[in-house]
Amino acid sequence: MSIKLIIDSASDISPDEANELGLELMPLLISFDDMDYKDGKTISKTEFYRQLKAHDQLPKTSQVTPYEYDQVISDVVSKGDTAIIITLASTLSGTCSSAQIAASNYPDDKVFVVDSMNVSVGERILIMHALDLIKQGLEAAEIVDILNEKKKQIKLLFLVNSLDSLYKGGRLSRLETMAGSFLSVKPILALEEGKIVIAGKGRGTKKSCHTHVELAKKYGEIDFSMPIYMAYSGDDESIVYNNSNAYEELFQKPIEEIGLTIIGSTVGTHAGVGAIAVGFFAKN
Repeated sequence: MSIKLIIDSASDISPDEANELGLELMPLLISFDDMDYKDGKTISKTEFYRQLKAHDQLPKTSQVTPYEYDQVISDVVSKGDTAIIITLASTLSGTCSSAQIAASNYPDDKVFVVDSMNVSVGERILIMHALDLIKQGLEAAEIVDILNEKKKQIKLLFLVNSLDSLYKGGRLSRLETMAGSFLSVKPILALEEGKIVIAGKGRGTKKSCHTHVELAKKYGEIDFSMPIYMAYSGDDESIVYNNSNAYEELFQKPIEEIGLTIIGSTVGTHAGVGAIAVGFFAKN
């Protein structure tokens, strides 16, 4: 009997990575006009950003359904294994609710649901920690208790080009958007208790990256014994490498040694092109 982690595509873990790590990946749905795609499975990140630039209207995102979760849970439980489902923040999507509905059909000691209260690399580092706990041989219930405590220490900050996509997608109010939007100003967002807040802003890319780092430091001292990760949106990683000095200072290691991934469709819809995200656990 083993423990199987079931995750969603909002973690920005690719299908190839999921297969390599032994994770069951549940894709959210992305819709451009009348075409539906499974995030990361039937639309690549490269193709998503190509279409995002080509369309005037933002795509729509849809949660994983209870039925889709049930299909995977049934397979896990039928093999005698235990499932731990880690979802993106319940405040941002109904995916967690779908997982809970599906899990209610199974014994409590066979299926567990963890609301990460995060997204993108914030969700990803909680998943990576869960994998470490499984390797340590802990029981599922103990792992879930630890995850529910450790998720409170996750800090996630995004540097974005503008707030337009977040406003159009209903993630920020018009007042919040107006307050954070000025010519040449790049807003910096944080996720606090699952809610997107404007943490600060910078002017110009290079200065904004340094402001991004300084704000991250204020959110807490990094626990380097835990996973750390960065991500960017779009098809050009130079936005990170051209500003590597700032992020190397934050994470105290060369940029090549910092985990780096591309923000996928679910988060990219709202963050837009040219965003940079940092995710880490803060010390108590």
